[in-house]
Amino acid sequence: MKKYSLVTIVVITYKRVFLLKQMIESFRKACTYPNLEFILCDDGSDKHIQKEMKKLPFDTFLFGNENCGLGYNTNKGLKEAKGEYIFQIQDDWVVKDEFFERKEDDKNFIEVAIEMFNKKKDVQFLRYTTTKREYKAYKEADVFMIDDRFKAKIYKYNKVGKGYLYSDRPHIKKRSFHRNIGFYKEFVSVPNTERDMGRKFQEQEKVKMGQLEDFFIFRHIGREHSLRDDDKKRDEINKRMLCYG
Repeated sequence: MKKYSLVTIVVITYKRVFLLKQMIESFRKACTYPNLEFILCDDGSDKHIQKEMKKLPFDTFLFGNENCGLGYNTNKGLKEAKGEYIFQIQDDWVVKDEFFERKEDDKNFIEVAIEMFNKKKDVQFLRYTTTKREYKAYKEADVFMIDDRFKAKIYKYNKVGKGYLYSDRPHIKKRSFHRNIGFYKEFVSVPNTERDMGRKFQEQEKVKMGQLEDFFIFRHIGREHSLRDDDKKRDEINKRMLCYG
């Protein structure tokens, strides 16, 4: 009987429970992997919003009492995760309708990623392609095939563009990734959190990342509801930090 490693799904959220409901419903419908743990990390939403979140199908709820920012909110989920692998996603991504039309044996986007990790030991972080621009980017990367269907582009540490480890994009990683790289920078703005993680990645040579080219399946639904401080007029709250795109 095949043994399936535990995968922890860490979902990052703040206030936008109406998007979160769409996200978790879509993900659970799409994901056929049999051994999952779901953790919800909320960054201090109002109590009535947290009450609505508690109705959703998560195993663990990590509620903040105040808004502490993307870095802190993400780290608390990563440190709570029990899985050998961690799938990280924010509350404003859903699976595209076209995904459900794929053949059944082409749908397990988590199992394919784990197989990639097992075959490429130095790869500890895999993103899922979310835009056509990403799909065409980084032509200099090495292309690695699992079999004749699934491929990924593997990037050397010094070929990754600034912000390419951006946590808003759905991705899966080994637990060891953050042991090697470190955790997200806390109590700073979102752009600074992301830039710091990108810098940590580029300054080392031990760990590589890749992009799964055959799972162009996630769609961003939160742009018009963005809370990012660089997308909105910088009022006093947004100046202070700590928002989500």
